[in-house]
Amino acid sequence: MTLVFFLPVCVTAKESWQPATAQELSGTKSTFEPDAPAEALVYNLFINDESWPRERRVELYVRYKIYDPEKAERLMRLSEPVMSYDGYELREVDLEARLYLPDGTVRKFGSESVHERDMLKKGAADSFWRRFFTGGGLNIREKFLAVGGAVPGAILEYRVGVNERQNERTTFHYMQFESIPVRQATYRQKLPLDRSVWVHALYGLNSENLEVSEDKSGRILTARVHDLRSLPDEPMSGPAADRAVTLADCYVLRTYTTFKRTEGAKVTGKFSPEEPWAPLATIEYWWAADHISLTDKIKKTAAEVTQGAGTDLEKARRIHDFVQSLHQKYLHGPPSTVPGTYLPVDMDDVLDLGKEHPVRLDAMDFLWLAISLDRAAGLEAEDLMLPDRGQCMFSRQLVAPAFLPARAVAVRAGGTWHFSMPQLDNPLAFDELPWTQEGFGGLLARDHKQDFIEVPFSTAEQALVRRTGDFRLDASGTLTGEGTVAFHGHEARLLRAGLAGQTREAQLAAFQHTLAGEFEGADVEVTELHHLDEVYEPLEFRFRLNWPGYGVVTGSRMIIRSFVFRASARSPFASSERRNVVVFPFRRKERDEITIALPAGFEIEAKEAPPSFPGKTYSYQVDLGLDRKRMILHVSRDFSAGVIMASPKDYPGMKSWYDAVTLSDQHSLVLVQAAGAPPVKSPAGP
Repeated sequence: MTLVFFLPVCVTAKESWQPATAQELSGTKSTFEPDAPAEALVYNLFINDESWPRERRVELYVRYKIYDPEKAERLMRLSEPVMSYDGYELREVDLEARLYLPDGTVRKFGSESVHERDMLKKGAADSFWRRFFTGGGLNIREKFLAVGGAVPGAILEYRVGVNERQNERTTFHYMQFESIPVRQATYRQKLPLDRSVWVHALYGLNSENLEVSEDKSGRILTARVHDLRSLPDEPMSGPAADRAVTLADCYVLRTYTTFKRTEGAKVTGKFSPEEPWAPLATIEYWWAADHISLTDKIKKTAAEVTQGAGTDLEKARRIHDFVQSLHQKYLHGPPSTVPGTYLPVDMDDVLDLGKEHPVRLDAMDFLWLAISLDRAAGLEAEDLMLPDRGQCMFSRQLVAPAFLPARAVAVRAGGTWHFSMPQLDNPLAFDELPWTQEGFGGLLARDHKQDFIEVPFSTAEQALVRRTGDFRLDASGTLTGEGTVAFHGHEARLLRAGLAGQTREAQLAAFQHTLAGEFEGADVEVTELHHLDEVYEPLEFRFRLNWPGYGVVTGSRMIIRSFVFRASARSPFASSERRNVVVFPFRRKERDEITIALPAGFEIEAKEAPPSFPGKTYSYQVDLGLDRKRMILHVSRDFSAGVIMASPKDYPGMKSWYDAVTLSDQHSLVLVQAAGAPPVKSPAGP
């Protein structure tokens, strides 16, 4: 990974359609990757940031050579999000395309081919826009253009124009794509003339042959890279920024003017080269100090919230719950009609949800409120800067706020740091973090000091999925009964986020759809849903099952699968080779406990339990037991995967383990009719 700082540069004009050459049209396969269904001959990205941060103009031109239209089908649909807030356009998009056929025919796709559909209306999107405008009114639409008529040898071109307002400080631009090689990629940018507040930084990730240059005036920044192989389409490969040639386009705050500094206080000072993150920690510290306050109202509220708490940990948990509840009330209340201000919001106003001075509150105001209450309660609490593993892997060598984008409260209790994020749209329990913020430490916001602390990964037990069921098998092979599935930790949080804002009917239907995929050919009805809004409880649902043909009847025998919940399971790794690092979002555990009442007149021909594979990092243990008096089969399965990342060299062993587990999950038992039992009739076919 390389770091380059650049001064303002200029913009380029809109890319024009280029005539297709005879050589381009005559090609039948890529000379770079012969099996590629298409390749990007040209990929040009031009960015005009002259008016940043108020506005950014982006121009994209891409030119594809199509070799196999069926395999390159995803290239035939271009899609971009369009965003507005209370009628104010935050992101506007223009799309157009041209298809150049080998016989010389040219087809253009303009505004008449562009369509839109709603993606989110006034939703709780956990994004930049919601962080800045938490009162509601956000509308996200998809704008898309579909191209038809592509044939082998065609040239497909796209032009995309985007106007963005209220821009992100960091944008990741990916120069590589899955299954599609890139012959030539060019990135150009014009930066703001005003450099008094912001300095621009460009980070080139995963590239050794990236060429970066400026023109003689120092106003034009150009980055070029060529002959980029396609990214392998492999499951669980992590974010694109960890694999693709990526340009991280960052704006770094150069200075910060504080509002609470007393006269004579130290404002500037030297930073040790051994602590490269200290300047960023200091700016964050000053920013937080402008907001955090211990007013009489804050002290009174902290005392009321923590009254009767026996430990510091209980105090911190109560404050987290209080602030989180307040934030949810603000999110779902009526939006403020008064514009925000650059001045810090008073913490007393946050307690009153801005009623005294009705300004729009930011999510960070609630994080600072939590810190204020923690400190008023006598707790050590700090603003903590965290990486986002869903964006890119964190490295302390890349010193920029872009790589520590998330914020949490770090509270010290019992000699250990604990964590709180009450400002999220989707609530979390105290001492829980999203999986994207775990495992790579965090930087405390401290004055003129670099202080990283450990942020551990959650354990597999904390992401437990527990399945139970009481089922009955009849003589025709139909399985009926009821079951329960309970999700803990990250599993529950992801589901809660996906179900937020939906009706109860839609929520039940979502689980029913999932079960229908697991129980192929079964009739499933989800009957109950519990603890959807209770973050300290597992998210749980109950269902009824009717599964004809679960047992396969052949003459006097019936074959059944031992593990009902894994009857249709597949290994997550099909390929025998691996190029990417395997990246799991979090450690996870599964525990199944079920009973199957066997049909009268049948016995188990040979009770053989499938093999178990116990271990520390990977563990799989199963057991079958038979209550002969009642002819009830007891089945237990305990699966645990404690790995976060696995290198390609470790892939064969990991794949072998998962394949063995999948084979064991498909274990079958043979039931045989007892002597003198009436013959079994197979169910009628379709």
